[in-house]
Amino acid sequence: MRLSLVMIPFVAAIGGCASPAIKSEATAPDMQTITETGKQYSEDQSSQPGTADLPESEPTGDLTFRQAEALAVLYNPSLAAYKWEIRVREALTIQAGLPPNPELEMELENFAGTGGVGAFNQAESTLLYNQMIETGGKRENRRTVAQLEAEGAKQEFLAARSNVWAETAKRFFSALASQELIEIHHELVKLAEEAFYAVSERVKTGRAAPLEETRARVELAAERNLLEQAKRDLQAEKAWLAAAWGSESVSFDSVEGDLERISESLDLDELRSALENNPEIQRWKVELRQREAELTLERSRSISDVTVRGGMRYLNEPEDVAAVAAISVPLTLFDRNQGAIRAARERVNKTREQTRAAFVEINASLARLYHLLSSSRIQIDRLKNEILPGARSAYEAVREGYQQGKFDYLNVLDAQRTLFNSRIEYVRTLAEFHSNWTELQRLIGEPSPETIQNTPQITNEGN
Repeated sequence: MRLSLVMIPFVAAIGGCASPAIKSEATAPDMQTITETGKQYSEDQSSQPGTADLPESEPTGDLTFRQAEALAVLYNPSLAAYKWEIRVREALTIQAGLPPNPELEMELENFAGTGGVGAFNQAESTLLYNQMIETGGKRENRRTVAQLEAEGAKQEFLAARSNVWAETAKRFFSALASQELIEIHHELVKLAEEAFYAVSERVKTGRAAPLEETRARVELAAERNLLEQAKRDLQAEKAWLAAAWGSESVSFDSVEGDLERISESLDLDELRSALENNPEIQRWKVELRQREAELTLERSRSISDVTVRGGMRYLNEPEDVAAVAAISVPLTLFDRNQGAIRAARERVNKTREQTRAAFVEINASLARLYHLLSSSRIQIDRLKNEILPGARSAYEAVREGYQQGKFDYLNVLDAQRTLFNSRIEYVRTLAEFHSNWTELQRLIGEPSPETIQNTPQITNEGN
């Protein structure tokens, strides 16, 4: 059979024409790099997401808030999975833009029969090159859907990063408040020790009953116990803060910040207008665009694709070669993709309602936080300017009166508890304010991704 001698040039010609087209379509564009707090993750294996699991050097000494937020954004373990998902979606975007592969088909007819068509006497061999041509913009629509899926993955990452930032801020100010509470309990222990020694002297001189010494001893033991509990709470807070950047141990000594420095009040209408920057709202908007693109894609799939065929036929008996061409188009009599189109339309409606529900919920959270912050401001102002000065003045007066014999020890304890409980409440109110303010910033998209990206690298010397 001389098929190979005749058809080989034709096969080579087809291969030569097909290869460049396939190569040009399959060439992958550069991956979009993901800027992450001053770091870029490229296709290079040495800088893939997740390779920097822990900071090269843990912070020591006093930890500032700027250091804590930068460490968390750079090294938080929960963010690594999002980075990989972005890469997956970018790779699928490349795949979605590729055209269908051509097919090479070989047919052999009229052989191994009876009589005159026995063996290969009357054989006809045909070599065909088949190519499906997508119509209705399917390829472009498919790529658009994939691009929006990649954009959705990036928005999920930004939302997760914003949550990590907010959680780190809350942990930082909680640890800062714990440090303040330890200082207060240190003062209480010191006062309790001074009171115990003073009462003991009064008991020795007969100016006080022994019961007062017992009460002073119990009060001293209780304050020491509260101090130890406050120290344990601080260690737990510091460990919880270090876990924000994936550290299993605490290397820093303390957190540095001003708990009394609170932000100025903002207008509620201005805050509502800033909700467009909320990462969750942005994510839902991208998902809505994705669902709309999927609907467009399903509609384009209702349009039949065209398959063209071309090739050469070799006739064995006359030893002639003839060209062969064909075209096929499916008849959309029954399946017009109507079910998938309807499902895609309903997904658009569903996502639109989910987007609206998310906005309503976030708007309600914003209003609640605004009123909580307003209430905290009033409470902080009253504690600082009215309650604390009054309690301090009353305590000093009772303490002086006790030394003069005008009051008993119970009066001193009562005034002391009032003062220091007010101070503790003041610290806790400040911590609650910072926690709510952080959540408010997260809702309105602050700090912005650009602010986080421009965070400077960490040094052990501080800011």
